[in-house]
Amino acid sequence: MFELEKIPGLAAILYNAVAARGFKSLYKKLAEEIVTEVKSGKVLDIGTGPGCLPIEVSKLNARLEIIGIDLSSKMIDLARKNSEAAKVDRVGYELADAHNLPYPNDSFDFIFSSSSLHHWRYRNQVFREIRRVLKNDGSAYIWDFRKDASKREIKTTIVSSSFYALYLSWALKFHGLRTEEWRALDNRFSVRWNGALACLILKKND
Repeated sequence: MFELEKIPGLAAILYNAVAARGFKSLYKKLAEEIVTEVKSGKVLDIGTGPGCLPIEVSKLNARLEIIGIDLSSKMIDLARKNSEAAKVDRVGYELADAHNLPYPNDSFDFIFSSSSLHHWRYRNQVFREIRRVLKNDGSAYIWDFRKDASKREIKTTIVSSSFYALYLSWALKFHGLRTEEWRALDNRFSVRWNGALACLILKKND
């Protein structure tokens, strides 16, 4: 049995408030990248949190069927409320564990994740699960922060607001991956570097 991390209820409420305001422009940029990679089909968001990213994706491409999963029931509740407020109807949310995805093989055309990788205690197990549920030729884009990024990098690549940049520079002491951890992953996968943010790209057939 895996010992897993999840964001508790009070922290989930705080995260929802910060994500909705501070990271909105970032989510829009990531959503634009996602819809250039997948035009139709079924998509999975791992560690969906309050659902901000799948909502932005659905606004850009309403044909996609998106499922967001999280370990926190409070996050799932918040994500459902946020989707209802945004009036997106092809986004669903489920309580599920990335280490043991409750889906058959070859279920998804595309998988994405943002700010969740650092929570995966057994990353290789999650990578195996992602490959298992991806369809042939499917890809996964896994974004997370560089926890040793400078304040300048945070402001230029993630949030322009000085207030949220200050908050994030503090939060990255506890979240994200160190540059050396990203480099180790870059030896095994393709990693795109963008200032304080990095993206691991995993392909089904690699």
